[in-house]
Amino acid sequence: MFLAAGIISLLIGPLVYHALRGAGVVRQRLDLLVTAVVTILAGLILWDKVPEGGWPTLVCAAIGFVLPLLAEQMLHRQERGIHLATLGVGVLGLLLHGAADGAALLTGHHGHETTLSIAVILHRAPAGLAIWWLVQTSFGRTPALVVLGLMTLATIAGYVAASQVADLTTAQSFAWFQGFVAGSLLHLTFHRLRFDDNGHGHHHH
Repeated sequence: MFLAAGIISLLIGPLVYHALRGAGVVRQRLDLLVTAVVTILAGLILWDKVPEGGWPTLVCAAIGFVLPLLAEQMLHRQERGIHLATLGVGVLGLLLHGAADGAALLTGHHGHETTLSIAVILHRAPAGLAIWWLVQTSFGRTPALVVLGLMTLATIAGYVAASQVADLTTAQSFAWFQGFVAGSLLHLTFHRLRFDDNGHGHHHH
């Protein structure tokens, strides 16, 4: 039950996005709304991982945010490639986070820490919204659907191999990586807003 709810929650995000677009919400306002959601999501990742990884987690988050900015300043012609690489890091981090979610959902299924599983289910809707906004608006619907499909598979894998995933996700190095991912997500979010301000277009499907 928890696994199914976790997968359904992930898919709610894109549905909400298109419902708001269909209701006539101006794209700039929608971008600001999703920016707030992604910022909160990154904050939740840090809130969850700083106790495990300590202050280096925050340093990794700062590096994840600043490093692409420095690379873009130094390599102007490679800006899209840098953006794509940063998005790849963000997606990889979210996939690993999805596997951790799957492991947590199994804990709830066995009757332990049910409130944790409910919290996991609730925060996956913003995660789905973030993935859709970052991938679909930049690269189109098919890549976004592929990423959502991979996120679903990662969740199922985490659920099936919960003990192995738990060993990975409680490691200090994983907390540092997730900090880097949180910083990367924030960079991608504000890059998108700056991208809009400069008058560049996006895919709209």
